Amino acid sequence: MLWWEGGEIAITDTVKGEGDQILHLPASGLPLPTVGTVVSAEIDWDRRHKLMRMHTAMHLLCSLIKGAAVTGGSVGADRSRLDFDLPNPPPKESIEADLNALIEADHPVRIEWVDEAVLDTDPGLVRTMSVQPRAAPAVCV
Repeated sequence: MLWWEGGEIAITDTVKGEGDQILHLPASGLPLPTVGTVVSAEIDWDRRHKLMRMHTAMHLLCSLIKGAAVTGGSVGADRSRLDFDLPNPPPKESIEADLNALIEADHPVRIEWVDEAVLDTDPGLVRTMSVQPRAAPAVCV
């Protein structure tokens, strides 16, 4: 949500714009604040927390599929997926059991900044086939 004196609007999505720009996409059809208006923002913490947990779960899943490149994926609040380049995928039941064991182990999670120079010198850190991530925080387990 964005609030300002005399108004408010729901934000339906947040996407990366050009460069370091972050775009907050408002609900359609509602009045926007005028340029220069001071606004306050608040995230939907419950949704954000679900996304954080799903993102971490995708890192755990990736740790179980050794050596396979990630070809795609999606992180959602209620459902997420990773696509791997695998000629012979492991049995779903095995992956599910191993993933549940990692979750039940309740390992500590920390955020660590990965410098671009490190990404360049250790290609094993990058599992995506088509895109090298910008230097950014990485969830480590």
